[in-house]
Amino acid sequence: MIYETLSSGARIGLLAVPGKGRNRITAAIDQLAEEGVLALTAGMNVMRFLPPLVIDGKDVDTVIAKVSEVLAADA
Repeated sequence: MIYETLSSGARIGLLAVPGKGRNRITAAIDQLAEEGVLALTAGMNVMRFLPPLVIDGKDVDTVIAKVSEVLAADA
């Protein structure tokens, strides 16, 4: 589903395969919200993360694990 990572400073975007549509991105974002991870859409096929200014490694690891789970389930 994801084929490229975009970043600018702390902003991170995961670019989905074109043609997979906003519905899959929105569904993944909804699942992440249920897991306590906040993400947004950016355009038709980008999942965007805007981490807080202060974040520790444990929180980053948690987000990575949950995003990996949700995306693996969608594959």
